[in-house]
Amino acid sequence: MSSYQVIVKKCRRCGRLIPQENAQKRCSASILLKQHVFACAVCSVVLDYNTAAVVKDTPYCDKHYSVARWSIEDVVDWLEKVDLETLEDRLREAKIDGKKLLTKGFNEYQLRHLHPSSAERKQFQKQRARLKICGSDEWNTRRPLNPIDTPSTLYLAKSTENIFDNISHNSHDSEARLRPSQKTISTVDLSVIHTDNVIAWTVDDVAKWLATVSLHKYIDSFKSNEIDGETLLDFDTEMENEMIPVGKDRITFRRALKKLREGYNTTEPVPTPRNVNENQQETYATSHYTWEFSRAAHNVRGSVEDNQHQVSTKLIDVALMLQPDMILHSISLKNTLFETNVTNFIAKWCLFFCPSLTQTQRLSNELDSCFITIIDEPMNARILLNDLIKHHTIKTYIVDSLKRYHALDDIRTELPKCKQIKYDETIYNHDLYNELIRILPNITIRMLLISTVESLSYDSQRYLGNFIKRNDLPIPFTYYLYNNETNLIEYKINFNLLAEVQCLSTEHLIIQVGSPTTIGLGKTSLLPYIFRDIRKESLNTSGLQPIRSGCIDTLFGTAQIDQNKEKSCVIFDVHGTILSGINDTIILALQQYTSLQFLYVTEADLETNFLPNMINNSISKPTIVCIFDDHYDKNLHDEHVNLVRQFINRYRMENWSHIQWLLIPTKNTWLTQSDNQQYDENERIQTLHSQLSYILQKIDQTIIHPTLFRTIFQVQSSYWSFHNGMNTLNCLTCYFEVERKLKQLFNELSDTTDNLLIATPISYLQSKIRQSQMDLPRKDKTRFVTDEVQRYENLLKKIDRISDHTQFFIDLLTKRTYIEVLITEKYLEQWRSIYESRLRSELTNAKHKMIDLTSELKRVEMLEKQQKLNKSIEIQQQLQIVKENYEQSYKTLNEIETKLMNIDMTIGLFFDEILSISDYNSYLKNSLSIELLNEIAQRMTEMMHRGIAVHVLRGRPLQCESILLKIILKNFNKWSKPPCIITVIGEQSSAKSSLLNTTFGCNFHVSSGRCTMGIYMSIIKWKSLPIVLLDTEGLLSVEESSTLFDNQMVSMAMLSSHIVLINHKGELSTELQNLIGMSFYAKLQLKDAPLKPKLLFILRDQIDLSNKKIFFAQLAQLKQNLSKDAQFLEISIEDELNISNDDVVPLSNAFSNDINPVFGGEVQKWRNKTFPVQIQELRKIIFRFLSTNANLSVYEDFDRVYTKLTNYWTTIDKLGPVLLASKNLLELAMMNEVRDIAREIIQKANNQMYDNGQVLIKQTIADIKNNSQLISTTSGYSNASDDFNMILNRQFQQILEQAYKEFDFKTNKSHYLPHIKEKIKSIIEPRLKFTCQSTRQQFEDNLHLVSQAALVKYAQQKLIDRAQEGFDQNKSIGIDEFRMNLENDYQCLLKECRQQLDVLHEKEDDITKKILKFYNNLHDRKAANPTVGDIYNLLPRLDVEQYKRYCQKFENSWKQINQFLDIPRENLFSSSRQTDLNGIWIDLKDKLKWFNNEKSAEKNRTILSGIFNVVLPKLKKDIVKLIREIKLSHNDPEIVNAVISYVENSLSMKEIKDFDKDLNLAELVSDFVIISLKILISEVTLISEDNYQKELTKSENQLREWKTNIEKQFESMKNSFEQGQYEAEEIGKQIFAEVKSLLLNQVLRDVKSDVMKNKFIIHDHMRKNAYQQSFQQNNGENILKYVLDINRYLLELSLEEVLGTFRNVVSVHTNYLDNLLSTIFITINNTIQNYAYDDINSTYNAIENAISEINLLKKMKHEENDMEFKLEPKMNLPIKDPKQFQLGFKHILTVFADQSKSEKEAISHLLRVRAFDDCKLTIKRRLGCEHTCPGCGVKCNKPSLHSAEQVKLLPVNCKCTTDECECPEVMYVDCISHENDYHIPAAFYGQQYYKTHKPYLHSCYQQWTTVGIYTGDGEIIHPKRLYYNKKHLQWYKNVDNLAKTAPDKNDPHSTEEQRRAWMTVRHYVTAKYNMNDYTDEEYDEMLYSKEFNTIPTNFHITWKDEDIDDTHISEDFFTNFIF
Repeated sequence: MSSYQVIVKKCRRCGRLIPQENAQKRCSASILLKQHVFACAVCSVVLDYNTAAVVKDTPYCDKHYSVARWSIEDVVDWLEKVDLETLEDRLREAKIDGKKLLTKGFNEYQLRHLHPSSAERKQFQKQRARLKICGSDEWNTRRPLNPIDTPSTLYLAKSTENIFDNISHNSHDSEARLRPSQKTISTVDLSVIHTDNVIAWTVDDVAKWLATVSLHKYIDSFKSNEIDGETLLDFDTEMENEMIPVGKDRITFRRALKKLREGYNTTEPVPTPRNVNENQQETYATSHYTWEFSRAAHNVRGSVEDNQHQVSTKLIDVALMLQPDMILHSISLKNTLFETNVTNFIAKWCLFFCPSLTQTQRLSNELDSCFITIIDEPMNARILLNDLIKHHTIKTYIVDSLKRYHALDDIRTELPKCKQIKYDETIYNHDLYNELIRILPNITIRMLLISTVESLSYDSQRYLGNFIKRNDLPIPFTYYLYNNETNLIEYKINFNLLAEVQCLSTEHLIIQVGSPTTIGLGKTSLLPYIFRDIRKESLNTSGLQPIRSGCIDTLFGTAQIDQNKEKSCVIFDVHGTILSGINDTIILALQQYTSLQFLYVTEADLETNFLPNMINNSISKPTIVCIFDDHYDKNLHDEHVNLVRQFINRYRMENWSHIQWLLIPTKNTWLTQSDNQQYDENERIQTLHSQLSYILQKIDQTIIHPTLFRTIFQVQSSYWSFHNGMNTLNCLTCYFEVERKLKQLFNELSDTTDNLLIATPISYLQSKIRQSQMDLPRKDKTRFVTDEVQRYENLLKKIDRISDHTQFFIDLLTKRTYIEVLITEKYLEQWRSIYESRLRSELTNAKHKMIDLTSELKRVEMLEKQQKLNKSIEIQQQLQIVKENYEQSYKTLNEIETKLMNIDMTIGLFFDEILSISDYNSYLKNSLSIELLNEIAQRMTEMMHRGIAVHVLRGRPLQCESILLKIILKNFNKWSKPPCIITVIGEQSSAKSSLLNTTFGCNFHVSSGRCTMGIYMSIIKWKSLPIVLLDTEGLLSVEESSTLFDNQMVSMAMLSSHIVLINHKGELSTELQNLIGMSFYAKLQLKDAPLKPKLLFILRDQIDLSNKKIFFAQLAQLKQNLSKDAQFLEISIEDELNISNDDVVPLSNAFSNDINPVFGGEVQKWRNKTFPVQIQELRKIIFRFLSTNANLSVYEDFDRVYTKLTNYWTTIDKLGPVLLASKNLLELAMMNEVRDIAREIIQKANNQMYDNGQVLIKQTIADIKNNSQLISTTSGYSNASDDFNMILNRQFQQILEQAYKEFDFKTNKSHYLPHIKEKIKSIIEPRLKFTCQSTRQQFEDNLHLVSQAALVKYAQQKLIDRAQEGFDQNKSIGIDEFRMNLENDYQCLLKECRQQLDVLHEKEDDITKKILKFYNNLHDRKAANPTVGDIYNLLPRLDVEQYKRYCQKFENSWKQINQFLDIPRENLFSSSRQTDLNGIWIDLKDKLKWFNNEKSAEKNRTILSGIFNVVLPKLKKDIVKLIREIKLSHNDPEIVNAVISYVENSLSMKEIKDFDKDLNLAELVSDFVIISLKILISEVTLISEDNYQKELTKSENQLREWKTNIEKQFESMKNSFEQGQYEAEEIGKQIFAEVKSLLLNQVLRDVKSDVMKNKFIIHDHMRKNAYQQSFQQNNGENILKYVLDINRYLLELSLEEVLGTFRNVVSVHTNYLDNLLSTIFITINNTIQNYAYDDINSTYNAIENAISEINLLKKMKHEENDMEFKLEPKMNLPIKDPKQFQLGFKHILTVFADQSKSEKEAISHLLRVRAFDDCKLTIKRRLGCEHTCPGCGVKCNKPSLHSAEQVKLLPVNCKCTTDECECPEVMYVDCISHENDYHIPAAFYGQQYYKTHKPYLHSCYQQWTTVGIYTGDGEIIHPKRLYYNKKHLQWYKNVDNLAKTAPDKNDPHSTEEQRRAWMTVRHYVTAKYNMNDYTDEEYDEMLYSKEFNTIPTNFHITWKDEDIDDTHISEDFFTNFIF
């Protein structure tokens, strides 16, 4: 293999350096930047060095490469194909291969040597030209052409020195590729390179050029040799010598040719219209219509004798093309061109139908209001007449008809009725009326469309084109119009209408033109026979002929090539014929891009030039010549003179190989009557169809693929080129700048790349994080999912810039036109199509495979089950293989689905990314400015009206919130009225979007990608009412949906909408019933849902609409079923949902199927004309409801819409798994019934589990205490715990099995569905396990305490043992050495003790997990219950990660919030506190979702102030009190129940209740629970940490004390007397401590027993006692205690009740304390004195035995089984002199005498304090429910726990003044109700009159129906009964009953003792609540006596509950006022 260096020579054309081998070829180096490039040797298309295809060292483009490779035989085959077989031998002899055939020198000179005939030469030239232009696609299959490819990238060499440095050739490979050095390559955009004009020169043009260079004498020679422009440029020396023999002339020729080559330009200038800046227009004066085609107009543009069309690439500047002077061209015509009556008609038509628009209106960028506004009322003849006379337009009704797909049939029907309307002189001008009536008969649909076009701005015109197309109506491309300024008729060419429709097209352009002789013969009427989806009814064939003649319509159809092949086509139908100077230029421009043209002629055209002129204009275009024959029927049967043969013979010399001939009947033929009319018509139809099919199949191979027509802008550009006189017939291959950018971005992506991560990383990663977080609760994957979340979060953190793809779409929105957005959308469709069909096919195959494998797996598993006893190894192996295949197939299926999602690149996807970026903006370096966000929002708003709807609920999982979405909605606040919301729901792909589009005239455009999910939004207006339209996607979808998702989506619709359109195909189904039922249940639970939506059932595709009673019956049945299913909720379905019996709207199918006789009886689909009429009826129902019944004040503005929608979805998303997990209400009811059975069983099993657990705990702890060494180490602790758990688990399993058996027995009923029973049965184990865990936790707590004591005791014993061991080994050890050894042992044990205690210490994470476990178990037990408004139905389930994530909301402010809540109440309103509140408000205002109206910032801040000043401090204080005072252990599951009760109480406080309309209750409850749990966990953690430190300090002190004692014991050993004294002191201390402990247990037990037995300490007695001692006795201080803190006052009174008993118990135990102590001390002394012991152990054993025999202690031990009197261990040191020891031990009596008094006092105080604290806790539990009346503050007299009961719920608008509400909508709900019989005047609790602030001296139940309550948010609720029912339902039943039964219910004043009490405390109370007290004169002396002493304002209350903490006074930040 050898290579050689390429030699560089100069190009003969441009003088640049090129390879020697290519020196004879043309170089394009001078074209761009004066650099060297490679170009195709045929077409000069610039090539990439790396991809250039080379044949024998000559580069070619892809199109010509395959031809250049042809062998000689291939050329021969080509000749045969083009009917030039006669030249085969001659070309074979000349050895002409493909390369030579393409050589530019191969022209007339070489052809002459082949000696062809004239016809052969001409045919050869044409076919060769076609080959050079089109290539040979049928021969070349090397690479398919990408329809969206832009020109190849150009690589230029930087210098001529190194251009070919790395080019080497393989001597054995003639087709080697050229590869230059990568170092010398740069890229340049070739978007402006075009073919030069010289190439297009004709022979005459070359002759003219020769004349200009003084070479006239060679003109004849050049003409005879047919030297054209292309041949001229390829002249070589041989040709010059032959053609120009004179040397001087030859030099002149060479110089001129050189200049020509150097100066030729391949760039075509951008066409601009003539007189761009002038108002002048071209005027053509002709006496009458000139039907003769003038070829002169085309001669100006270049010769068309041969095919000289060139294909060049051009960049389209869309913005330039959309300029007004480019999109529209008006040609003024002399009025003499038309007859007078025609001119007058056009003028009158324009007067009445085409209003004048100003230039500003024309140029407006806003979409016309008719597109976003629904008509006020249905159109009729009178309305049309009125608008035409007064406003000169009916565009609103025309557009509305188009939006409903009525195709103007309704307008066409109503216009004739205008004649029937009598003239009314008070309304109409008589002359105008008559003129209008006169012209109406001649108004056609086309004229109505044109008048609408002329009534719109340019921008709206483009949008209108879409609607015209969708209605299957022809788009008027050109038309006549009357100019009132010039009084001339204009011929308008309007590219605007096709700008959007045909911005980027893959359709074939078809044009049909007829000769003048064919006018009126029915050209247009033949279109339905050619295109299968065009109907006669849609054609423009009516109206005055002159008004249509020369005009062009655009239609869209499908040509059926054969059974398996269709072509989509855009048809330009030229009415009449070609008009010189009018439509000839536009027809010529269209011809350049046509794939097929239909030319219509008659027999008379055998004598005209119509065909030659038209065909020569498009020499290579496939053409069907249709010949009208008046004798068509006769020619079908008789051998009549065939016109086709005549035409073929007439033009046989033209050799038109691309022409097909077709004989067709004239219009008269169809009208001719015959004996068998139907038969004749069918025969004609079948003949025409068969002939057309044959011709289309034959001609299909000659149609260029892909089509040259890509966009209407090509035609527009060519038109202006021709119009401006540019002498070329270039066929532009246009592309757009946006395409180039898209190709750069998306060519790097495929189905294997991570497209979503690359293109939309922020939304993709956020979605992944959310999805992974949702998967966290799955225990089997917790670690994996957590790692996955972390990985995605890390990836997201690394993103600091907007991706290039998204940045492109941001620029697309803000910097480019809407047309370019559409181009982008179509580009993405084409990009997806590359992969989508293949992947979908793979997906289908994978699903089928999965089905087969599933069946196989079941089969093998069945075999295994059958052979279970005889296990077969073969079966096992087979099962393993099937499982592996199944898993692999499942994996493959998921991979394909992932790929499908990965290629789902749509505009909507990138818009969603932009929405996500707006929220992630602060983390980006190239963040979006506020101005840019506003601009994006504005553009997205405009896009929404044009069909690219805003994705409100988006992503997977779905989310709603977005800053950008908020801005978008804010843009609509300019529409002043409150908006309403209409939502459509229904099964996926059930035409929901089309229903919205037709009903409301919007333009929902759904992505053509995969199944979409979420909600899309559009906004329109009806009258002045804004309507937000929500289109749900993914509902009931097999691909994407689930029961939970469906329930959530429908619930979202029911919560947020005024009207819900339920779109359903067929009859009302059970699925709909289930979804509505579950949404009803959700709506009940979420109180913040004021809307009562109207449900309209739209039944689609109904066949029989005549009997609507059938549909009404279906709805009645559905309502009945819903009511039956909802019975367990005890609330009527109609109370929440508006469903009338006639809310069913049946609709027929929008399309009709019918037989199309033209296409052989094939079934065709057409738009149904009855459907738009039915839509009008649907509109009437909707708008009637909006006019009369809709609660439009719910959404004050669009800010409120955003807030509500986001809040609703947040709540639904959070609570959905709790509330909406069931499929339907029946299942929910059944589940509750079965759950009740399970609860009973669980309760019983729990009790058994608890009792067994308590016994086990007591036994185990007792064993551990007796042997402390068991848990002295970590392993010992673990072993003790394991042993306990083993026994407990054994008991758990036994009880669980018994519970299962009982459940199965009780639910053994057929109506209980199996899956419900299994679901409920599955909760038995978790509930029992919870009790088991609680027992285990209780044991762990006890074990923890015992372990701590055991650790210390073990350390003590170990210290003693080590000291004993050291002493035993060396009894002569000295004191110093002993101390040193003891100190070493002490330090080691101290370290070990610290480590052991640290292990036992609970950290915050452990506490968090424990409390959340309690919370979730409680949540699972109580959530999803039927009780309306139950707080547990509003709580989310929380794992640790979710809890931490929710806490992050408060992370920045938590420390500040905590400090804020701890500020004393008297400092609530200090300036520093308000400053802190400002900081909290700033941080949380955007994070909290508590408020329904974000616009009311000041009001929201006021509400927040109330919450933080009053509600949350009280909530925190209650929780802290629960932990620190009530001392409820955090290991007790009841602690969470108590906390949630506190949360529920806080929701009833006035600061929240008065603003419930402004608050999102679900979010508030959720956040309150998070805050409460956070407070609880923080407090418990603080206590745990504090206890740990105390225990550690205590243990260290004890160990240190024992070390000291051992030292003292050792020192005392030397002197037995001192030793005796020391031991006496130590034993004395222990005696006092043990007796203290024993007596404390006795006292606590006795006090608790006495309190429990006290018959007076019950809540009802103490409540009455409290009233008596305060109000009835008129004790001022007690009255204040009663009204300020009733619960504390009852505690005080209860303590007084047991005070005597309490003192007696303490006194009894204190009295025998002296006797007990003296007995013990004397007994101990006697024991030691009676016997001489020789060591310490003997002494201690004797003392313990002696004490145990004391009678009093024996009695105590009998009462306390586990009581034991033990002395602390000591070193067993010897007693050297027992006698001296006895003398010294007598010191114990001195110890008793000295310390007994002080010790007795200390013990007595301890007994009193501890017993008192325990007494208070016991009393509190007996005083019942602590809820207080919100009106007067009295306490509930019910027990602590009382069940829910039925409470009446009044309608919100109830105004009844009777005792019983008479409203029909009254219903009953379950509610935990409170009650008290002694209500007091509300003034005691701060209630005052509105405005005057005077005390309200009436009880809660008085004036029940006559006064109203003014709430803190400015609302007045009247009457008081409704206020309680709405705000305080828990107290309503009690107060309402008293209002009916209380003796003083109708008294104008309260009771005497209450009036007396008021006068006693009024000064204090009015000052406290800032009331304006009445003057003494205002008080009636007869009622309000002043003889009592009045409590002063500064009075100090003395509480008698002793050790109670700071006084708790319930203050009210906001006060209710009486109105």
